[in-house]
Amino acid sequence: MTLIDNRLQVAKIRLGYIVSFFLAVLFFVFTFSRFINTTVSWIAAGVALLVFVYFLLIKPEYIYVYIKNNKKLIIRTYNAFPLFRQYKSYELDLANFVGIETKKNLFSSRPFIRFLVKSKKSVGVYPWLSLSVVPKQEYNRFATYINKNVKLKNRIEAL
Repeated sequence: MTLIDNRLQVAKIRLGYIVSFFLAVLFFVFTFSRFINTTVSWIAAGVALLVFVYFLLIKPEYIYVYIKNNKKLIIRTYNAFPLFRQYKSYELDLANFVGIETKKNLFSSRPFIRFLVKSKKSVGVYPWLSLSVVPKQEYNRFATYINKNVKLKNRIEAL
């Protein structure tokens, strides 16, 4: 059962990366050329550059979360930025869940989340996952499933 799949949102963000980067380069080329050196081209170049930097700061990730046989939580994730992409995959046994930690980012209204899983010697802490581009409906479906089917001390709040 698929809980989170934000492929469409990540495709839009990647298109935004590419378009804003090339617009910034285009406007800077026009600004430094002899033909068009106006205040408007400087402003347009600055706006395109700010949009590109904004896309870098929200750190969107492609996240695919699904449940396998109601026993394992499978998480596949990678950074939406086209360069330096790192693919990660986690397989978590639902019986060994200890807890879930959430925090909110300064630029985002959606939380970052990480999982705590019991191992043989101690508690394993997984890296933070950015949920900045996960749709509200899918996040709520994920939170409802985890709260209902996994015995945790702390609950995930719905948006």
